[in-house]
Amino acid sequence: MSQRSLEELLASVTSTVDMLRNAQVGPNVYPGVPAEYTNWRDEQWAWQHTCVLFNQSFHMAELAVEGPDALTLLSRLG
Repeated sequence: MSQRSLEELLASVTSTVDMLRNAQVGPNVYPGVPAEYTNWRDEQWAWQHTCVLFNQSFHMAELAVEGPDALTLLSRLG
């Protein structure tokens, strides 16, 4: 089986967005980055309807949390 170039792949689909949203391949795995357990749609819904606290320390080493409950929040996170 020969591999297609990115250009050939993009030319072969009607909608690049639909192709990416409905991809049947597993999540991409990068060294040092925690695994993904959801998909893009779930993530977008969560950003709109909930609050997110996630670990991006693998590439964002600085974090500033301010306010009267900052210590309480960070204490509960571990």
